[in-house]
Amino acid sequence: MRRQHARRPQRASVHRGRGTAAPGRKPRGATPGRASAPRRRVTLEGNPTPPAAPLGRPVKDIILTIITGYDAVTLREKVDLPAAAERLDDLGQLRSLSALNEKVTLLRLLDRLDEAFEIANQALRQARFTGDRQDFVLCRIRRAQVMQFQGKLEEAASELTQCVLESETHEWNLTAAFARETRGKVHFEQDDLDGALADFTAAVFLRDKSGASPDELESALIAVAVVESFIGERRPVR
Repeated sequence: MRRQHARRPQRASVHRGRGTAAPGRKPRGATPGRASAPRRRVTLEGNPTPPAAPLGRPVKDIILTIITGYDAVTLREKVDLPAAAERLDDLGQLRSLSALNEKVTLLRLLDRLDEAFEIANQALRQARFTGDRQDFVLCRIRRAQVMQFQGKLEEAASELTQCVLESETHEWNLTAAFARETRGKVHFEQDDLDGALADFTAAVFLRDKSGASPDELESALIAVAVVESFIGERRPVR
């Protein structure tokens, strides 16, 4: 049975300690003295490379500034929607694999799921042509994220299981952690709390083993805590 996301309103949402949408707060990496300026477009000023392939600031860092926290009922991202829309506009018609992957994530976060799925398939085709197997697996995981948001949970779980097996076979630890965490969210929406907890715990272990930053560990750690609380609520009181 699928989890109904609109319910359990009494449970508080989980926010990052460094929310980017709050007024007067400067985003991570911003220069001093500019925090009170009007909202700037999420661009890579002074960087001669295309915005989808920055040298000085990884795409994952841009996405992390757009995600302002995680909902403690659904485990889905809380998003700075204007910043996400601006970043998508910045990418324009760029067609590199990096640009396509970022567009998939932004469109998903903006709930433009049909567009996200179409771009995800384009990214998959391009990754297949490059011959980089790990890039191909990463594209499959992002497409499965879109499937999850579309409610195609069985399809998403099947796709992610293949991604977990391949990435763990090749010891691509960060890719395996991404696949595990994403599959954990699918299990969570399928009300398989034990399966979700196993995947979230594995994601934390794999990221920590790879030396991930606290920001990169945060989503999986929150997911572990939330699922453990749900499991605890279901245990019979003695």
